[in-house]
Amino acid sequence: MPLDDDQIARSAEMNRVNVNAICRQLAQDNLIVRDHNEAGKIVNTTAGRGDPSRDENVHDSFPEVPRRIHRSRQPPAERLADRIEQLTAGFSENIAAFEARQAFPGPSLYFHLRAIERRRLHETVTSLLDDHLFLDYVYAVLPAWGMHRMGPQTAKVSDFPYITTALKESVPALRQLWPCVSPP
Repeated sequence: MPLDDDQIARSAEMNRVNVNAICRQLAQDNLIVRDHNEAGKIVNTTAGRGDPSRDENVHDSFPEVPRRIHRSRQPPAERLADRIEQLTAGFSENIAAFEARQAFPGPSLYFHLRAIERRRLHETVTSLLDDHLFLDYVYAVLPAWGMHRMGPQTAKVSDFPYITTALKESVPALRQLWPCVSPP
């Protein structure tokens, strides 16, 4: 059956924004068809299937994505610490991979690049976090990346003063990351 981006994201346990970018690329490559269902929501089905709402065989359009049955028994704080360790251990490589993918065009890319430009003007974390324009760009990037959804969804970006205060309280951790990405 045709699946919308939200269904695929839940099944694959991926960020919906990434699923949307992948599905748009697959449609551009003519591997899937993105069309509106009867409720008006965009759904995805494999290319060459005809009208997905009338196709009885469309149930095999997408293979069943195996769900992780066993969640980590590791306490959430330890999982978070492990993820932070993985991020910091390969921070330069993670940044390079992100930039190479160009997965976020338009406003998200614009504000992301402006934030990077501003970061490169600073020699210390403290001076960077005193740069109001940098903080504005970072704040604009978050909803541009889909981190603030209207309606009842839980993905919400906090108010600007809360975000900036949290960043400034994180200076010790940010100082550890600072040498990982040096300006060109």
